[in-house]
Amino acid sequence: MTARAYYVQDSGHITDIFVNQNGAIVVRLDNGFPNSIANFQCPPGDRTWAGNASPSPALMAALMLAKSKGYTVVVVTQGCDGGWFKIENVYVKQ
Repeated sequence: MTARAYYVQDSGHITDIFVNQNGAIVVRLDNGFPNSIANFQCPPGDRTWAGNASPSPALMAALMLAKSKGYTVVVVTQGCDGGWFKIENVYVKQ
């Protein structure tokens, strides 16, 4: 199965955030990433996380703000970044 490379949106509340010393950030949403899964964004495996291995400071700040305030986010993914759906954009809603 080949991963498709077009944008997909999933929304929800961030339940978990993972960051590493190299600057990557990865998040889980309360209702997962059903649209990314349905559109075969990544090969089968643990598809419960979306992230970016080299996010901009703005992307990192938006994700941390959304988590700390409990805001709804719309996460736009395109393909994979390692074992995660790759986050391209995030829209933070109050």
